[in-house]
Amino acid sequence: MTVEEQEVWEAEELKDQLDLKDSHIDPAPFQLVERTSLHKVHSLFSLLGLSHAYVTTLGRLVGIVALKEIRQAVEHSNRFRKSRSDSQDENNS
Repeated sequence: MTVEEQEVWEAEELKDQLDLKDSHIDPAPFQLVERTSLHKVHSLFSLLGLSHAYVTTLGRLVGIVALKEIRQAVEHSNRFRKSRSDSQDENNS
């Protein structure tokens, strides 16, 4: 598909109306500000049972974070902390 064809297709798609009457739309989705710490995000996900949250800056959506990504980040953080601790122990020996 050429760029021109894509633009025409997008314009046509944007004219279509969406039927959202059977869709569940959360009127107050959970939001995080962009600079929220990993520890705080993990705590919020755990305490509130969240599966995802919207990340905003000045009220504008900049991303979505999911529980799976939070778990991976915590795991990576713990591995980094452990390897750093092991390095310091070796230097102190």
